[in-house]
Amino acid sequence: MSVFSNLVVGLDGSLTAEHALRWAADRVVAPADIHVVHSGGATPNVPADVAVSTIQSRDVSPADALVDAADEVRADAIVIGPHGSGAGSGVGSVAKNVLRAASIPVLVVDGLEPPRSATVKPPVVACVGYGEPAQAAAAWAAQYASDHELPLVLLHAVAYRPVFPLDSGTDALASYFGEAVTASWAMDELKKTAAALREEHPDLVITAHVDKRSVLKAVRAAGELAELVVLGKRSDEEFLHTIGTPRLRRLVARTPFPTAVVPAQFSTR
Repeated sequence: MSVFSNLVVGLDGSLTAEHALRWAADRVVAPADIHVVHSGGATPNVPADVAVSTIQSRDVSPADALVDAADEVRADAIVIGPHGSGAGSGVGSVAKNVLRAASIPVLVVDGLEPPRSATVKPPVVACVGYGEPAQAAAAWAAQYASDHELPLVLLHAVAYRPVFPLDSGTDALASYFGEAVTASWAMDELKKTAAALREEHPDLVITAHVDKRSVLKAVRAAGELAELVVLGKRSDEEFLHTIGTPRLRRLVARTPFPTAVVPAQFSTR
């Protein structure tokens, strides 16, 4: 079952929102079912060369409009630009509210897609560790990669000093035994995850990589040539004041490549 065939895309007249719409339209799996959602004011124009299913204008906050529409059409994902109005940098208030409230994956797309090689397929990078958010991110990323016939990279960064309960107990415990043990445990977990994913997707090319740099540096390096970077989100309560954790907030805000945030409770069914 595709995880990217029925989408809600936010459109507010900004250039970043148009970039997000074009990115989604280029990747949607048949049937091409994109629901454009707008809140307040004049309905922005959808580019003539982009086919969409519906255009909805709602008199509620932009975040509520997107989340409500996604619930009504049983969307697979919500696709947005990072800045709301398109002004400023980082993640705007609308994007933060959508990321906090959505129970389905949210994809944040900033900027036009750079030219890609006609022969080299860019990987989908799933940033995983231990626990439900990591498994949800890996499962969603594997299905997306399989749908689009792309390779999957499972990435675990271990350089930072974990702090429980913000980080997993396994990462925190392993760190006391030194970097080598932390990396070894992380690779063992990645191999287990890869083996489970291959049972579901036997034709999927999967590689595992443990990076000994900071999370931000590791993900930025992996995402430079990636199709998409996939992150896991913990429960809504833990997501209340920041996007997951300060690290996750920085990842979403400071990366120029498309990023998907998958809730821990989400299942690809």
